[in-house]
Amino acid sequence: MKYAIISDIHEDIKSLVKVIGQIETIGADKLVCLGDITGFSAYHK
Repeated sequence: MKYAIISDIHEDIKSLVKVIGQIETIGADKLVCLGDITGFSAYHK
C-alpha cells in the first residue's frame, strides 16, 4: 500500500490541487495530512 503524506497546506488551495494531482499520478492508496491546514494564506492578505 502506498501512502502520500502532506502537511503545511496553510489554505493554499492552488498548490493543494496541484499536489493532489501528482498524488493521483503516482497511484497512492491513502492520503495522510499531518496538519497546519489553515493560516498564513497569501490569498487572504
